[in-house]
Amino acid sequence: MMYKALCLAAAVAGAAAFQAPVRRNARTMRMALVDEYVGASEEFGGEVWDPMGFSVVSDTSPELNTLPHLKWLREAELKHGRICMLATVGIVTTQSGAHLQYYPDGVAWTDAFNQALYNNPVGMAQIFIAIAIAEGYYFPGEMWTGGGDRDAGDFGWDFTGRRKKLSAEAMDKLKLQELKNGRAAMIAMAAFASAHSIAGSVPPITALGF
Repeated sequence: MMYKALCLAAAVAGAAAFQAPVRRNARTMRMALVDEYVGASEEFGGEVWDPMGFSVVSDTSPELNTLPHLKWLREAELKHGRICMLATVGIVTTQSGAHLQYYPDGVAWTDAFNQALYNNPVGMAQIFIAIAIAEGYYFPGEMWTGGGDRDAGDFGWDFTGRRKKLSAEAMDKLKLQELKNGRAAMIAMAAFASAHSIAGSVPPITALGF
């Protein structure tokens, strides 16, 4: 009888050794992780809106580091938002009739890039070199695993000295404004692209002649 009891105990212990560790509730993990990021849940009354689970996607393969940490994703979101804000302003400005010297005039925004390369290759090369230097210097490689010695999207630029005079609350408000405008600009660029590729898919843009 004792022998059978010992065998049963050993079997239970062996099975427990192969049991996956208990993980915290996914929602709790997301809330704890995104709490430090501005704008994570502004539109949802404090609740994190993350139906695809991107905020904890890096936890699926922590040993291999095959998926990005939330810090990397926020860096990417801010970068794409800033690019789209510039692109949106550029499209609206040029379509309204304002143009820089040596750059395309009288062409659709979808053809402006190729035309700029043709009209002013040296100037465009300078822009590409400047972008490459900035991208290389500020490349957020360590953010892929949640590391890095700076906040996502923060390059430390403060040419006017205004940042030093702002409180933490005021700084968070500006960060939120940038984030929201960046998200809106990304949607706008998607709309511009759709209107160009699929005729009539975005009636307001088509009506405005973009």
